[in-house]
Amino acid sequence: MKAKPVQKKRSVVVGAFIFFAVLILLLAVLTLGGHKYFFDRTITLSAVFNDVTGLQKANNIWYSGVKIGTVDKVKVLGQSKVEVIMKIQTSLKDFILKDAKAKIGSDGLIGNRIVIIYGGTPGMPVVQSGDRLQTAAPLNSAEMMNTLDESNKNLSAITSDFKIVANVWPVAKEQ
Repeated sequence: MKAKPVQKKRSVVVGAFIFFAVLILLLAVLTLGGHKYFFDRTITLSAVFNDVTGLQKANNIWYSGVKIGTVDKVKVLGQSKVEVIMKIQTSLKDFILKDAKAKIGSDGLIGNRIVIIYGGTPGMPVVQSGDRLQTAAPLNSAEMMNTLDESNKNLSAITSDFKIVANVWPVAKEQ
């Protein structure tokens, strides 16, 4: 007769253990799966870009070097327009002003794509959930390589001119 209450108690303990284990596993999956702000209060902002080049859902959003949210959705609007829906921590929204701009950047030289929010005129109101930010065109790698190539050509011309001047200088000094 005593076997039945012990078995019932053991079933309840095992059931509670399994329930909490599944709950912890679910929280770990949500946290590691890019839903880091799943339990934080957030606001939704959007921005429309001409090109997002590799930006994906769950990529980071930065403001003044601080991570403030994640990309919630990347939606193609057509005619080379892409809307990026962003989830921003409510506690940090007071720093983003209505005339702030967003641009696509990268996290390091070969890192993930990120959205960078910057600017804003002091005295402007703070963004509200549902607002759309202005966008700025990012520097792409082809433009940076062209600039670097031009700088390299200029540096080469300067060093060759310096070489000529350095070779002529001792001769002019002796005369």
